[in-house]
Amino acid sequence: MPPSSACTAPCATFLDGTVEAVVEGEPEHVEAMLDWLRDGPPSARVEGIDVREDDPTGRTGFRVLG
Repeated sequence: MPPSSACTAPCATFLDGTVEAVVEGEPEHVEAMLDWLRDGPPSARVEGIDVREDDPTGRTGFRVLG
């Protein structure tokens, strides 16, 4: 289960199976989410993740988009 209560992570899944998440929160919470994303849920096949830092947006909650 993702550590979703401690950070914001709106996500989108694309037709090619790529998933994009914008993770925002305290550094330790963001790192916990990134650790989870590196493995994903049991049914996922994660080949790798790309991480880039950006300015915070102020979003709250966990939402799956698209």
